[in-house]
Amino acid sequence: MRKQQPKVRQNAGLGLLIGATMVQSACGGYKKGPSKSAEAEPTPTLALYADCNDMQADIRSLLEMQRINEKEQEDYYYGQTYTRRVNAAPKAMAPTAAFSADNGGAVSTSVNKDSVTNTESAAGATNVQERGVDESDYVKIGAAHIYVHRGSVVKVTDRATLKELGEISVSGLTHITLYAEDHRLTVIGLNQANRTVVRLYNGAPGAVPTVAKEHSFRGDYLDTRLLEGQLITVFRSDLPMRTEVASRSSNAQDQAELSLTPVTLDEGSQSVDGVGCSAIAKPIIRDVDLRMSRVATINTLNVEKAVQQIAAVGGGDMIYMTTRNIYLVKQNRVWWPWIAPVTALPFSQSRKNSLATLWEQRRNSEFLYLTKVSITRDGQLVTTATGRVEGRVKDQWAFKELAQDNLLSVATTTGQIAAEGAQKALNHLYVLEQQGTELKDAAPVQHFAPGEDIRSVRHVGAVAYIVTFKKTDPLFAFDLSQPRSPKILGELKIPGFSTYMHPLADGRLLGVGFDAIDQGNFAFFDGIQVSLFDTKDPRNMARLDNHILGQRGSGSDVTGDHHAFYYDAAAKLIGIPVVTVGEEGNQAIRLGRVSGSNVDFAGAVLYRFEGDKINEVTRISHNDLMPQNCRTLLSGNSWWQNKYRSLDINRMFTLDGRLVSISRFGIKAHDLNAPDKVTTSMVFSGNNTQACADEFDPDNFGSVSPGRRFD
Repeated sequence: MRKQQPKVRQNAGLGLLIGATMVQSACGGYKKGPSKSAEAEPTPTLALYADCNDMQADIRSLLEMQRINEKEQEDYYYGQTYTRRVNAAPKAMAPTAAFSADNGGAVSTSVNKDSVTNTESAAGATNVQERGVDESDYVKIGAAHIYVHRGSVVKVTDRATLKELGEISVSGLTHITLYAEDHRLTVIGLNQANRTVVRLYNGAPGAVPTVAKEHSFRGDYLDTRLLEGQLITVFRSDLPMRTEVASRSSNAQDQAELSLTPVTLDEGSQSVDGVGCSAIAKPIIRDVDLRMSRVATINTLNVEKAVQQIAAVGGGDMIYMTTRNIYLVKQNRVWWPWIAPVTALPFSQSRKNSLATLWEQRRNSEFLYLTKVSITRDGQLVTTATGRVEGRVKDQWAFKELAQDNLLSVATTTGQIAAEGAQKALNHLYVLEQQGTELKDAAPVQHFAPGEDIRSVRHVGAVAYIVTFKKTDPLFAFDLSQPRSPKILGELKIPGFSTYMHPLADGRLLGVGFDAIDQGNFAFFDGIQVSLFDTKDPRNMARLDNHILGQRGSGSDVTGDHHAFYYDAAAKLIGIPVVTVGEEGNQAIRLGRVSGSNVDFAGAVLYRFEGDKINEVTRISHNDLMPQNCRTLLSGNSWWQNKYRSLDINRMFTLDGRLVSISRFGIKAHDLNAPDKVTTSMVFSGNNTQACADEFDPDNFGSVSPGRRFD
């Protein structure tokens, strides 16, 4: 009889703190100083492989650990007769351009050898985290063009006249995202061979851009950034190793000594996927993560310049980037529970003790691992430091490189909000300082808001604002003016929570998220909530104004994608794309027990920021640009059940003195002073009926960041 699988605790809580000073806050006690579990394991250190032989030996040791782990699982479940895949001896690999050491691991095709040097800046920038660091999106604004990805094409529209100039085919690519610089366009996507394709286009006013260069990289892209003509892209792929089916030995020692496949090198070179072995960093956690993360820079100003690459063994989950550094972020991969019963295996006692100690260190910990890579103005990449903090992060906004050199703020959560005891949710704010090649805790603030988890983070000047939630929305303000001694300045409790925060003028902070309905020891999400906070004095914050849009089941792209947020500081105009649902008199919806199914509005709500108020100005929509079948889809409830983006307005920009709203179906220009007045309206050519189906295809989800698409 097959044995019952034991329960595995994936995310346990933190241990006791030692040498800590206790300070009380209204939301519970918090502590400062290193935690016991953090001290139990040394900080990961940066180490590069000496050469390919060094890399092969290290991968063999990881595979051996994996074998031990797998054997214990198989013996537990299946006894001694299970047949599985094991790595075979390496086989010769035919030469292929895909693994050429001369082209940075890329298949590159030149179409136009004339490099582009126009540095004219374009307005209509995407809402991004770091000034000067652009982020990709499905809509991009160039000096003379508006680019909109839709299905298998990128629509090209004249920015001044809003007349469609044509389209660029991206057939065969999925997960497409765009960049625009002056008259240049970059298209990034995945092909059917699971290779990332990067196409660089040259353009001119009044014309559809043409391809200047194409690169192809093995693996999917995690995320990208654009910095002064340098496209930085992070790829993830499995290490190239060959496997075959073989019967496993019943003897554990024989099993551990099976021939282990070394990494397959590029033909005729000492590199892997175009990266020299001596430029590949060793894994900073020995978790048998046999993937490789590669960071590449592509020069978009000089398309013939060679691609630069570095790599690290181990996958990545997200990135955070400034104008100086990129941080590759990795959550720990939990397979360690299978180390616990090692006493059943015929290994030496010292080895058993070593593995048992490792298990004790790992089982009650959640760790976030960071690899810091510096970027020079000419695109050179240098891995400079590694570090680790306890917990997990919600998104890229959890990170902020502080004004002081070598300091990084990180906000994390450990445990689960539904748990108690050792697994209870706790929140932490770390300041990491680079010391040599290590990122070390300077003075963390730990254990605040127990029983809640982080929903949003925003750094404004020397203050970090953090929203946590279980029943109410505590908005915390942390003083980072002395970053090696951070402290809580104040907190504000209100119903609901914000998933995105945006600083306005005069010490005001805008929050977009969800209202909540109290249910005793928890709360139901309700409609979209837009709140204005007074943060002039972070020790005495207040909510000045509040708007609730729709009922439970309503949604806004802004709650999960900051690119959808619109704010014109000069015009004091705020735009929130929304789809609201509701049914008057439905008691179950009113109590938050079910979601509404009747869409009562889709489009964007515009507010004017006026001192202590955000006043609704008008609501705009592209409903009249949609074919009837798309209107029917939007009026139903399948869009929110599947968490799809609205079929109506998704993006807004201020362009040439106009408010421009964009959807999959077309573009409208509005009077900036009277946004309900439409000055120009255009419908994209082509099959607009198919655009609805494309929108419901997850492969065409352009507005969701790449790091979330693949995970």
